[in-house]
Amino acid sequence: MSAFATDERYARLAQLPQWIEFPPELKDRMYYDASGKRLVFRGRMSRTERDKLIRLDEDVLYHQAIFRLYMGNPSRWSWTAIVVTVLLVGGLALAAVHWMKG
Repeated sequence: MSAFATDERYARLAQLPQWIEFPPELKDRMYYDASGKRLVFRGRMSRTERDKLIRLDEDVLYHQAIFRLYMGNPSRWSWTAIVVTVLLVGGLALAAVHWMKG
């Protein structure tokens, strides 16, 4: 198992442009999952890596997928944290209003 396996990001991409060959230094971190129709990147993508991948082809959909990978995928845990935080802050605000009235 790769050291990057826990931080795997993906972006939907119906088809990888025909002539794309990922740079040797990224082959262990980047691949196209044809059955899932998605582009996968392990770990955090640097700006230099993003630029290198963008230069491989002019396909707009490919570029969009690379930018989605660069920006990252929100995990379900981060969304859970956001919901819990909103509920907690909302609850505290209600308690403060109730305390101020009482």
